[in-house]
Amino acid sequence: MTKDWDIFISYASEDRRALALPLAAALEAQGLSVWIDYGELTLGDGLRQRISDGLARSRFAVVILSRAFLAKPWPMSELQALMAREEAEGKVLLPIRYDITQQELASAYPFVAARLSIGYEDGLEKIVHAILSVVRPAGARVPTTWAVDFSHGQDDWDNLSSFFEGKRFFRITGGLQEQKKDIEAASLLVMPPPRKKRLERPELDLLKGWVAGGGGLLLMGCYAERHHEGNISELAWRLDLEFLDNLVMPPGWVGDPRSMARSIDRRFAVRCDPACPRTHAVMESVHELAFVSAASVRPTTLEKPELIILSEPNSSLFRPLGRIGADGSRPAIDEYLEDGVGGAPLLVAKRHGRGRVVAVGTWKLCTADYNDNFKLIENAFRWLSASAQR
Repeated sequence: MTKDWDIFISYASEDRRALALPLAAALEAQGLSVWIDYGELTLGDGLRQRISDGLARSRFAVVILSRAFLAKPWPMSELQALMAREEAEGKVLLPIRYDITQQELASAYPFVAARLSIGYEDGLEKIVHAILSVVRPAGARVPTTWAVDFSHGQDDWDNLSSFFEGKRFFRITGGLQEQKKDIEAASLLVMPPPRKKRLERPELDLLKGWVAGGGGLLLMGCYAERHHEGNISELAWRLDLEFLDNLVMPPGWVGDPRSMARSIDRRFAVRCDPACPRTHAVMESVHELAFVSAASVRPTTLEKPELIILSEPNSSLFRPLGRIGADGSRPAIDEYLEDGVGGAPLLVAKRHGRGRVVAVGTWKLCTADYNDNFKLIENAFRWLSASAQR
């Protein structure tokens, strides 16, 4: 089974703020992908199944052993599952003692106490170093940067820039070629569609090679690309994807969609098909999505992607009409022509070489805080950054 996460963190909810969350953040800052559940682990079968899936799809499991942990009914089953994995796969379990002595641990779980464990009293830095020494082989590539491109006219387009405020993203503002070293150091790059500026061939070649070498790319398209005078589709083509020249609207839409173009009103959001798969890491804990200003995105080869998210059945599809100039741009959209109904692919997650790509048909996914949109983005960041070869 493909491992989507480097680390699974098992912990009692009482220890979340003191150790689990700071540890997850510190490991992610080192470029590791982390599966951590933010809820109580005893809520029901559905949650237990998600935890089992997370364990199965993670390379290692950090178990925070504490008095609260030992008092829970579920730790033994998780530990036994991890021990069974170790018999088949080798070392998996990485124990950390928190608020518990070695003697207490030996009394409760002698088969765990016999292992080398590190204590909370040793400090977070030493804990992270100990985990890295196991998880990351010597000489492996160490991704250090999450980056977002703002060098192609995106600026604060529909509050796009504001979304990244306070997040650990490095901004590419001087051009992809000019900041090639920053791109090469990144494990994740967010690429919003250019606005009134084009990606040049050397930049397209750079990004294709970077993804193939192990980078993770979040590729955002847009409806009516010619109207926005960009060429994000040329990058998509190099990754065996394409953005269609259409606009996906809610089922039964009546009227001119142009009023939607400058709005992120919930009325204009098309939801995803309830039957879309939920087992992929990008869809972890995601139940409902809403896409605004979205075009269709689809693979261009017979190779099946890992995930395709469709719009709700009977979505309304429109095609923009307007004269195309000699430079290939469409200065004005005169009309949107009804162009059929049905579920349209809005997001594709796939592998390309040693890297990963999530292509979504709208840049407004980062600006429309609807339903589980932001959770989807968070999942995509983690899944994509895990693509770097370590």
